[in-house]
Amino acid sequence: MPLASRSPTLNFVPQPVDASAPSRAVISQRGEKRVVRTFYLSFHHFDDVAARAILKSTLETSDAFAIIELMDRRLFSLLLLALEPILIYLVALAWFGGDWVYLFFTFCVPAIPILMGWDGIVSLLRARTFDEIVELADQAMGWKGQGKTGYGTWLSTDGGNRVVGVEREGWVLESGRRLHTWPLGYAHYVTGRRNR
Repeated sequence: MPLASRSPTLNFVPQPVDASAPSRAVISQRGEKRVVRTFYLSFHHFDDVAARAILKSTLETSDAFAIIELMDRRLFSLLLLALEPILIYLVALAWFGGDWVYLFFTFCVPAIPILMGWDGIVSLLRARTFDEIVELADQAMGWKGQGKTGYGTWLSTDGGNRVVGVEREGWVLESGRRLHTWPLGYAHYVTGRRNR
């Protein structure tokens, strides 16, 4: 709210929004402004039916979108996930040194590391590839895709990170990754923008 109050171009909707069917209030803000939908560490929570509905709504009513996930279904993401319990043990004392309940369920009964590990594995397995997201968009919008594989063509390298993308019916869809935790942790993103 403080950033939006000081910016002539930044705005947001403070109430929850159903991403598959946004209210008129959200859509009517477009006018001269651009609407960007963001999905931070969340798109893997939607099954294919919900994901298609969200993509359809997003592509029909926004100007851009970003889907950002901290991991994907690659071996390096699984290896990083295997190291997470060590990180939990290292930071538990620093962050929660006075919270004996947290420390008990971290060190004595390792419920917190087990639950966080389970959540990470499920998230990793549910994260979608670029091809899968493009295929969902193709299905949602009735676009004619290129089949189940090979959607992306290499567009560029950005600081050593490959960026892949396709064009569809006035949209440019791109995907890439950025290192967030050396040496294995990469955030993966899929972005889309109207081609104007």
